[in-house]
Amino acid sequence: MTSSNEEKFIKNFLYVLVIGIIVGIGLGVLFVSSNYKEYLSDGTLVTTKISDLEYIVKILKITFISSFTFAISYSFYKFYQKIRNSPKR
Repeated sequence: MTSSNEEKFIKNFLYVLVIGIIVGIGLGVLFVSSNYKEYLSDGTLVTTKISDLEYIVKILKITFISSFTFAISYSFYKFYQKIRNSPKR
């Protein structure tokens, strides 16, 4: 890769990371519940609110996984594109 191509790759890689972070936060807020329900042994349904810190940590886990998945997928895509465009022997 030339210097220009490397800079372009790094810039696009960072864009993909930011998109992954935004998507992860959105998914985290959408799917992480701030409380959970459980049944006691006598069949009573109890709703328990989780702490704010635990809620934020769960959202950050989803954000990290999303961002990591986007970045790895982009890297594989660029690697595949490089192999595909290489001259045949």
